[in-house]
Amino acid sequence: MRVQQAKTPLPMRKLRAQATRSAHDRRSDLEAFSKLNGSKFDDAYMRFAVGSHQKETNLFTNETKEGTDQDLKTFASQTLPTLQHHLSMA
Repeated sequence: MRVQQAKTPLPMRKLRAQATRSAHDRRSDLEAFSKLNGSKFDDAYMRFAVGSHQKETNLFTNETKEGTDQDLKTFASQTLPTLQHHLSMA
């Protein structure tokens, strides 16, 4: 296990495992960003960041409503307001 993973709370690792994108998808994003610069990079990165926050917010919202693991539901409920705040700032 990597050090950074060890520092991440277990409920967060469980939730992220449910929504993990393939390495190919992440590589495609990085390749697309590497071909951009200036305002084109900024625009693409912001769309990516907002989209990522929307996906995480949806994941956490769904977990609070339909989750069966009580630890995950509690963690999602406690973390969701922060995610929603970050999304509103984007």
